[in-house]
Amino acid sequence: MEAVQKAISLVDLNTLESPSRNPEQHKKICSLLRKAAKAQPDAPSSPSKEPVSLPVIRYALYNLAFPDFAIEMTPQFLDLLTTVEFYRHLNLDRTRHLFPQFLEDNSQFKPSGELDPELEAELSQLSYELTGMRSLFWTIVVHCCQQDLTHRAIFHSITDFWLRFNEYLPFLTNAGPSPHKFHHRMSEGEKQTLMETIATGSLPDVIVAKTQGPPNQKQ
Repeated sequence: MEAVQKAISLVDLNTLESPSRNPEQHKKICSLLRKAAKAQPDAPSSPSKEPVSLPVIRYALYNLAFPDFAIEMTPQFLDLLTTVEFYRHLNLDRTRHLFPQFLEDNSQFKPSGELDPELEAELSQLSYELTGMRSLFWTIVVHCCQQDLTHRAIFHSITDFWLRFNEYLPFLTNAGPSPHKFHHRMSEGEKQTLMETIATGSLPDVIVAKTQGPPNQKQ
């Protein structure tokens, strides 16, 4: 954690403007991203490492996404985004434990009228769209995976592509445990969405063209 704190001290977390025009600042942020990603809890039930604070994650995610998405760092982006989803689940779990009557149907917040109205309004905001926010998160994950795989198929070697493919879809190739945190709470429906999106996009055509090589030129 000391390495993370040292990296954090090198950047201004209150400044969200992209440092892409400042090479030295960019290097500091890349260092912060790598260290922050490694320091995230592996699972909500038994975190093995002290988590990085949300302001740090927010800063890192913003600078990965803007002004242009840093596609080469897609795995780091997804791991940090998954940590935000972890905190959201943690908040909901605590809300369910302390105020079970608010979340009876598991999809909508129900004010009880028994607490201070401002407190209930804040709880409602924090618990907004219990299922919708998860759907939004998974949509981002799926499209990031698809975009990253297409990018690697076009601009990297076919070996690099298959290595990343095995990371994102290890359950298809018996590649062993996933190295990425977004698989932790993945449902069967989400797994199916991930597979179908990748299979039905332009990626299959790109792979065929990549493996066949350039067409022969007629003399």
